[in-house]
Amino acid sequence: MMPMLRDGRFAGYLLTAGLAIGLASVAAGAASAPFSRFLGALPPVAVMLGVAAAGAVALLRLLPVGWAGQSALPPARDGALLGALALAFAVPTIWVDTVAPWPRDINAPLPEALAFYPAIALVAETVFHLVPLALCSLLLPRRFWTAAICVAMIEPAFQVLAEIGSDAPPWRHAYMALHLTAFNLVQIAALRRYGIVTAYGFRVIYYAAWHVGWGAVRLDMLFGA
Repeated sequence: MMPMLRDGRFAGYLLTAGLAIGLASVAAGAASAPFSRFLGALPPVAVMLGVAAAGAVALLRLLPVGWAGQSALPPARDGALLGALALAFAVPTIWVDTVAPWPRDINAPLPEALAFYPAIALVAETVFHLVPLALCSLLLPRRFWTAAICVAMIEPAFQVLAEIGSDAPPWRHAYMALHLTAFNLVQIAALRRYGIVTAYGFRVIYYAAWHVGWGAVRLDMLFGA
């Protein structure tokens, strides 16, 4: 473990996890209880600590096999391009929301959203990417892209299954499946090339546009409230 702490990629994850845990403690005290939609009655900070530990263990497997980044951070130009791509992913989802709106309560309200989404992003990256990729690296060694395609389907399946039984039109399910699969493949590629901090940042930028920025205006625009 000690040599790994000197690896900027691993240290970057620990710093990111520490920040996310701190933000989770802030959001957990909000009156809107934003974590309850995902965690039920489970204590958010305790869950975050467990998630961070699971992510650290997963990285201990992924880093040596070359599945979790060649450097701690991307070059500035690559980082800017990835940030722009993350924003671009939000655009069609916002359009879909105007045509076939998701429920009015899908977004955490401001100001707690500023703490909640960076925290829940760590949960998503760990549960949807780090841990499954670590398991796949044991089952499918030297077959990264086969593993990546399998792992990229986890989040879309989770999101679509969560909507089954709602009044959403079938085409929106298909859109979510395709869009989120592409999103996850880009993230996993970024994870492999640039590391977990970059993949996490990609998701946070997407959340900032979709959940925070659009979330702040969609109630008035779509529901008149």
